[in-house]
This record gives sequence, C-alpha cells and structure tokens, in this order.
Amino acid sequence: MANAKSKTTAAANPMPGKDVVIVESPAKARTIGRFLGSDYDVIATKGHMRGLASKGMNVDIENDFEPTYSLERGSGVVLTEIKKKVRRADIIYLATDPDREGEAIAWHLLEALGPKALAGKEVRRVVFHEITRSAVDEAFADHGVLDMDLVMAQQARRILDRLVGYTVSPVLWRTVRRGLSAGRVQSVALRLTVDREREIEAFNPVEYWSVLTRLAKSADSSLKFRATLHAIDGKGGDAKSGRYLVNNQEESAKLVADLEASAYQVTKVVKRETKSRPTAPFTTSSLQQEAARRLRFNAERTMRAAQGLYEGIQLGSGDPVGLITYMRTDSTNLATTAVAEIGDFIKNKYGADYFGRPRVYRTRSKNAQEAHEAIRATSVMRTPESIATHLSSDQRSLYDLIWKRMVASQMTDSVSDATTVDIEATGGPSGTSYTLRATGSVLKFQGFRAVYVEARDTITESDDSEENGSDTSRSLVPLDEGETVNLDELKSEQKFTRPPARYSEAMLIRTLEENGIGRPSTFAGIVSTIERRVYVEREGTRFKPTMLGIVVSDYLVQWFPDIMDTGFTASMEEKLDEVSR
Repeated sequence: MANAKSKTTAAANPMPGKDVVIVESPAKARTIGRFLGSDYDVIATKGHMRGLASKGMNVDIENDFEPTYSLERGSGVVLTEIKKKVRRADIIYLATDPDREGEAIAWHLLEALGPKALAGKEVRRVVFHEITRSAVDEAFADHGVLDMDLVMAQQARRILDRLVGYTVSPVLWRTVRRGLSAGRVQSVALRLTVDREREIEAFNPVEYWSVLTRLAKSADSSLKFRATLHAIDGKGGDAKSGRYLVNNQEESAKLVADLEASAYQVTKVVKRETKSRPTAPFTTSSLQQEAARRLRFNAERTMRAAQGLYEGIQLGSGDPVGLITYMRTDSTNLATTAVAEIGDFIKNKYGADYFGRPRVYRTRSKNAQEAHEAIRATSVMRTPESIATHLSSDQRSLYDLIWKRMVASQMTDSVSDATTVDIEATGGPSGTSYTLRATGSVLKFQGFRAVYVEARDTITESDDSEENGSDTSRSLVPLDEGETVNLDELKSEQKFTRPPARYSEAMLIRTLEENGIGRPSTFAGIVSTIERRVYVEREGTRFKPTMLGIVVSDYLVQWFPDIMDTGFTASMEEKLDEVSR
C-alpha cells in the first residue's frame, strides 16, 4: 500500500505546482479552499473512490479474506484529475472526515494513485472536527499520518458485511423471493420490529378502573384541585404511577358509593425543592432521536441537513464557514474553549445565576471516542436568529436544536417547589379508609429551561400530537394539615392496559444504540434500508413490519440464528471496534 508516513525523497519539483488537499465533497472543498487560498488545490473525491465491486463476493476466503477492490463508477475521471494535480505537488494533505470512513477514503485514494504517482511526495494527514478557519489552520500546523488501525477497522466491517450479504441473500432469493437481501445489522433491526409486533399481537388487555376526584377547599369553594386514589386502608397501589387502580366495575361501584358519602381531611403536606439537570449536548444518535421527535425528520433527512451545516454555509459577503462540528460522533465532550465561550455568552445574556461551573458529560457508550466532540455550534455567537436567512428550512430547524441544546447543556439546574398532599376519605358505608393524593410543582428558577427542554418519547400513536417537553408548572392550591375539603367531582372510568408501542424512528435508534448495534455513521442507513426494502412500513410515526419483513425475519432467525441474535451482533461490533483501538 502507499506509505502514509513517507517524506519527500526526490529532488524539488523543477516546476512546482500547488500542494494538493483531498476532501470528500465539493461543498467541503469550496469552504476549505477559501480558507487556504490560492497556494493549494483542494479536490473532492466525491465519496469513496474504491470499493468491493457489486458483482461477486470479491473476498478471497481461502487467502486470509483478501479483498479485491475496484474503482467506483464515475471515479476514474476524478482520479485522473487528482493525478494531474499531484504530479506537480510536493505535499498531499489528506483532509477527509475524522472517522473510519474518512480514513478509509484517504487510504483508498493513495492505493489508487499508486507508488509511481506518490514518489517523492510527502503525505500528511490533517484532522479537524469543525470547518472553521482557526480549526483548519491548527490542523495543517499539527499534521500527522494515516491511522491504519481505523483503516483496517473499516475494511473489516466492509468485508464482514459482504460475507453476510453474499452468503444469506442468495438463500432468500431461492426460498422466499428473488431480489431480496439481508444485512449484518439491518436484519437485526428488522427482527426488533417483528418481535415487537409479536408482543403486541400476543398482548391480552386487562380491565381496570381509574378513579379521579376534584376537591374544593371548605373555606373557599372556588379553590379546587385534582386528586387521584392512592391507597385503600393504607395499602398503596402502583409504585411507579402512585395510583391505586381498581380491578372491575363491581369494586368501582363500591368505591364510588363510599367516596360520595365520605368526609375529607388533609392528613399530610410535604413540600420539597427539586432540581432538574440539563441534558448532554448531542451525539449522532441523540440528534437523530430529537429531530424525529420535534421536527418529524427521519434520520437521513437529519443527516443531510447536518452535513450541509458542517461543510460550510456562505454567511453574507464573508467566506463560507462550517456552522457545526462533525456530525458523526458518539461523544458528549465539549472543547474547553467552546465551554468558556458558551459560559461568557450565558452570563452576558441571561445573568450570572444561569452559569455555574463548566459541566462535563461522559457518554454512556463504552465504545465512544472521547477525543471527539459532541455536535455543537462552532460559535455560540452565531445565534439561530442571526443566521436564519442564510439557511434552508431544514438547516434552520436543525441548527436551532443544536445551538439551544449546546447552550442549555452548560446552564444551571432548574429549580421547582414540589408539593405532595394526602387526603383521607372516611365515613363511607363500607367503613373503608381511602387515601387520595394531589401533587403540584411550581417552577421558581428556570435555569436551562430558559433555552431548551428535551422532548419525550410518546408511548402511543395518540400521544404523538401532544406537546413535548412542556415546562409549565402544575400549581396546587394552598393546603394545610388538618383542614377539611369537600368533594366537588368524582369520576370512575373503565380502561384497559395497553400493549407495548411500536417503534418510532427515535425509539428504534435508541434501542439499537442501547444494545450496541450499529455506530454513529450507520444509524440512518440501518433504518432507511429496512424501509426501502419494504420490510417495514410507517403507520403514522411508527414502524410496522410488512408480511414480507415478517417472513424474511422468521426465515433468518430459523436458519441463521447467530446473525439475527442481538447479543452476537453487539459482540461483533465490539470486536470490530477493538481493531480500531
């Protein structure tokens, strides 16, 4: 292969040209070219230049799994142009993205150029996580060499994917339907949706009755509040919800009769201060999840908008500039210089009470590359409002999310006064004692909520229209222990337990990440692939497996259990990550 560490060994070029800078995309080339000036030729490979040919396995299993690569369609013209520029250059700068794919693109280019074209050239690897003038200047001053561990990790993944695809897909052609295909990671994602559908089909709803009261202060009947049934004769109900659920209509009727004839007295009032912490800045996964919840973007749409923000936007008459850091990351770290700038901004705009000490977040992913940064705006001073006119609709919406999440992540906790009140209901015909509970929360200091609150996952399709991330207070009328209150309204409603929800895109991506399946660069592709193959379809915002998807998943589970096992796939991902370390 080409020696990425080689230094210039030939005599100086008698007709020196410009040094060559290699990037992936034309947009990135334009932005960097403006920073570097006329002394450099910045050329885009337009993605991967070489790969495993689509026809045939192209992996020699008998010869240590040696891959056979060929130029991608259309790459010959680009390679010819790069060779022309390289011929007169002394230095080649590899400025591809700072991850496995970027490292592999750079290595494949060197391999395609060959030793003859590289003779006497110095090859330098430059890495930056944001496309700003200062970051590019720093990267060029502190250049290094290709990381062959990352290259090998990318090759191992690609070869393994080819082995799985070309082994399993032909079997599907013969036994299910011609033209079908299977993938190492996508098939596991499909199984998750099929397994969830089976849980839903097997679910048996259980009847229960929910009791809700509205009470009023005896001293002032205009002061009313809601309370739910919490306990019967001191025996509590559901620990998670704090509610006591009645099993059937007969029990409900008895309870209603008792409550209608009972006297009500406040027996306990507990007040405490509660604090809420902001969420960490975005990783690829959390950005895709939040964009799905708030903006209804699918993962591919999110990444398209993020790519444009990263590669550079023309702001007025100045040079184009990258507005966000690299968008394929599993790290929640922020650079210390960025944190300092954010802190100053918060203090100046919101006041000293909104910024304490810098917050440090550690990602939950054991495979995260902590040297990378979270996704953030490259400058907090470029507020969403100040650059909105220069962005497309999608870019504007996504930048607003990224900027606000970044700022909020460094702000102080929100503070609320939470009140829990227990009311005893006694004197009914059965002699049973009932405990009702009312809760309230009053926000007394916004903290990070002044900027951003993370949306929540909806549980059912009907919840999707509800407002997410609301930070409104639920106030409670003032109540004291020992005072009496009156029953104003009593409701007892028949309900049934609900089956687990189908996966939304946000929920599926989070489940894949939690199970160690896929990586930041693959989440969007995993979801889009099973949808494109018509293995799943959307009902509203939820994925439902098609009959074809169910048949394919069941067949693969039966005959290729390891490939379809989440634990095996996660273990394989871990082993592949070890290659890059």
